[in-house]
Formats: sequence, C-alpha cells, structure tokens
Amino acid sequence: MDRLSNEIVLLEAVARRLIESLGLDDRAVKIALPEQIPPDFPARTTRLALRVVPVESKFLIDEEIGGGAYTVLERIEFDVVICSLDALPGAEDAVELTVSQHGLFAVKRSVLAALAGWDPVDASGTPIAASHVLAISCGSPKRHKNGVITLPVRFAVDLGWDIDTSLSL
Repeated sequence: MDRLSNEIVLLEAVARRLIESLGLDDRAVKIALPEQIPPDFPARTTRLALRVVPVESKFLIDEEIGGGAYTVLERIEFDVVICSLDALPGAEDAVELTVSQHGLFAVKRSVLAALAGWDPVDASGTPIAASHVLAISCGSPKRHKNGVITLPVRFAVDLGWDIDTSLSL
C-alpha cells in the first residue's frame, strides 16, 4: 500500500487546507489539544479562529496486511472547532450563529466544503491518506466564560502505517 503517513502530517495538511480554502491568516488556524478549547486571545486580532483537534482513532483490523512490512490502517477522527472570538456587542447568540458571512453556520459550510471528500496531500502535493475525508458530525454551539462561541465539526480519514516488524526498541 502506498499513501502511508502519520497524524502529524495529516493535521498539518488539514490546517494548510483550511487556511488556503477559507483565505485565513495562518495565525487563525492552529493544531490544538482538546483542553485548549476555547482559545484565549487577549489581542483579539481576528474575529474567527479554527482549531484542528485530534480526538479519537480506531485500528481497522480487517484491513491489516502482513508479510514482513506490516501495514496497519487507522481511522483518525479530528474536530475542526470553529471559534467566534469577537462576539458582536449586545448580539443574541442566534445572531452569532446565523449572520450571513461570518456566522458559525456559514463558516461551518465553508469548512465542510473545504474538507468533506478531500483527498489529503502533504506540503509537496503527495497524497497521504488511504481514504478521502469524511464528515462525521457537528456538535452543539457553546458560549464559554471568556465570551468565545465554539462549534465543533468532526471528520474522519483513514491512514496507513507501514510497520517494519523486524525493528525493536
């Protein structure tokens, strides 16, 4: 199997794809841990931020291939957490969700358009995944104590790991 990769390359590719597809500054899209949500941005230089968060994975045991160089297939799930950093003064939460261009639901549509069905590639343009990206679910919007409103959108993609069974620690 070609198209072997790892989570680091995948998450970097997702972040790059979001920056390019949504026309965002590279500071607005970051790879983060779940406990780093919601982000705290004291400078508030932008109204919108996206966080790519690894959440779960499963090994697809029916797809594993042996023969010296063992290939393990893993379904990686990740969230793209849409963060509205600068709530409109006095606006109702419904406005933050539905305002035409910058509302969370409009951004969700753009994120889906960028990632759903996409065949991930690394920085050189080489395909890195064993499947295209699948849209899985969308969580509930949530307003946090720091005023940030978040909306998580979950995706999954299959990665192949080339495991050389002759190696040891």
